[in-house]
Amino acid sequence: MATAPRISVIIPTCNRRDKLLRLLLALRAQAVPPGSFEVIVADDGSRAGTGEAVASLLPRFPGLSYLPGKNRGQGAARNRGLRSARGEILGFIDDDCLPDREWIARALPYFDDPAVGGVQGLTWCDVREISALTMQVRNLEDGNYETCNIFYRREALDRAGPFDPVLKYYREDTDLAWRVLDLGYAIPFAPDVRVAHPPHRYALGGLLGKRLRFRWSY
Repeated sequence: MATAPRISVIIPTCNRRDKLLRLLLALRAQAVPPGSFEVIVADDGSRAGTGEAVASLLPRFPGLSYLPGKNRGQGAARNRGLRSARGEILGFIDDDCLPDREWIARALPYFDDPAVGGVQGLTWCDVREISALTMQVRNLEDGNYETCNIFYRREALDRAGPFDPVLKYYREDTDLAWRVLDLGYAIPFAPDVRVAHPPHRYALGGLLGKRLRFRWSY
């Protein structure tokens, strides 16, 4: 795109090729003009296949780009996306999520208020899929600031700084939001900016390992 887009959507990914492709197709169908946003896939060390899968969409997806990289954590991957982003509004979503078709369109009006530095959306999942062996994200009210569904004003992140790569597994998103809030910006909760985040089912050993990594990071 010759003209810089207004919105940059940044997706960190690692070894979730099929879920990533599902997300990219949903983003391609967003209810905003194609040239008004770009999508940056920041790969955090995926095995072979992810780059080729994204490349297969490039001819049919104006504004899509792919950044390969080593496995250094999702915060570091998002930071690589930030350095490449050209938009004044920066949207973050995870590779295993599905946004509503109006996800971008409904977030933009909140930024008409110059006091708004970010917008956190509503993240939901089907509660019937939750079990003792699943992990899931549900953000139905204010205060979580998870990067599976959040937008920021670039000016706010230029002042607050990037994601802290030391927080490799957990709460790097909350840390960033607190820094934006400390600068005096508002981050309103937007229940109409919706993303589905299906639960992940794990074997018992895998689930315990993931929870231990989260606790260690915390």
